[in-house]
Amino acid sequence: MPIKKAIHKRQEGKKNFLPIHQKGREILVPFRDIVYLESKIRKIHLYTKDNEIQYYSTLSEEEKKLPFTNFIRIHQSYIVNFHYIREISYKKVFLVTGIQLPISERNSASVKKNYLKFRGSLIG
Repeated sequence: MPIKKAIHKRQEGKKNFLPIHQKGREILVPFRDIVYLESKIRKIHLYTKDNEIQYYSTLSEEEKKLPFTNFIRIHQSYIVNFHYIREISYKKVFLVTGIQLPISERNSASVKKNYLKFRGSLIG
């Protein structure tokens, strides 16, 4: 029984983190620190407030690990943390860091709808 409890406790502690496997080790990145993820040639570029981490994965795999209440896929190559969005236009997301990312036409309506829902949850 103690082993099951230890495993459960370890998994509980991970629920606010994105586990990344890089060069044979696991790195836990707090969700709140992730600004956005970008997929480039079979590699994920994860941008935090302070640095960039690169590792092999797919955006679809990473999307499954992220809470949909805080993150949204805006494009085939990008997932963004709602907390870092300053403004949304029809074709772009403007981040508080000054970065602009494209919104695909296919995702445009759901990005706006979910962002408004997210903003409403901060107020209410």
